Amino acid sequence: MPEARSALAGIAARVCPRCRRGPIFGSMWVMHDDCPACGLDFDRGDPGHFTGAMYVSYALAIPLIALLTLIEHLIIPRWSLFRLVLLASVLCVPLIPWLWQYSRVIWIYFDRYFDPDDSPDEAAPGHPPVDADPTWGPDADQPAGDPADGHRDS
Repeated sequence: MPEARSALAGIAARVCPRCRRGPIFGSMWVMHDDCPACGLDFDRGDPGHFTGAMYVSYALAIPLIALLTLIEHLIIPRWSLFRLVLLASVLCVPLIPWLWQYSRVIWIYFDRYFDPDDSPDEAAPGHPPVDADPTWGPDADQPAGDPADGHRDS
């Protein structure tokens, strides 16, 4: 059996956070919906799941642009800050696919680290689902069949 990869090695290789074998991307601009090796649903079936990856992309791109701007300033000290940042931004354009992929991979690992369950409806072992607890919920203080909730028991 192959040696298990660490999370950082899995991120660097852009592989599934569960099995660390299946690739997350099929090509530069195509992401698999599920892991080809273990079937993990990368976006959890939520259309807005990767909104958080935008923040990760920003956190990756801004230091890169700042570093390039600093290097450019050391090479071309007479240029204005505006011109240096503009040049650094243009130099980063070819890195967009790399930033896009790694922002999604880091987001998937981050999400799976803090919420490893595949389905929010499944209860953790030893704990009943939230729906099974009658003391929880917006109508917990009203008895069943109360006319105030719009339902009648017949």
